[in-house]
Amino acid sequence: MTIDEIAEELGIPWKTAHKRIETLNINPLSYKALYDPAVVEQIRNVPGRGRPPKKPEALAKVKKGKK
Repeated sequence: MTIDEIAEELGIPWKTAHKRIETLNINPLSYKALYDPAVVEQIRNVPGRGRPPKKPEALAKVKKGKK
């Protein structure tokens, strides 16, 4: 499968599919950037980059400190 086909199957932009494949360090099967169809399932739920949300306990401590 090409990145275009993977993106179409997942309903996401080409750039997003490409970035998810890069994030998981998945190499193409051939020089022409063909990927195994199993890649679709591997990149379906890649977590986003960035800071994770704060835990409820941390939020409660912050609220107690402020008046």
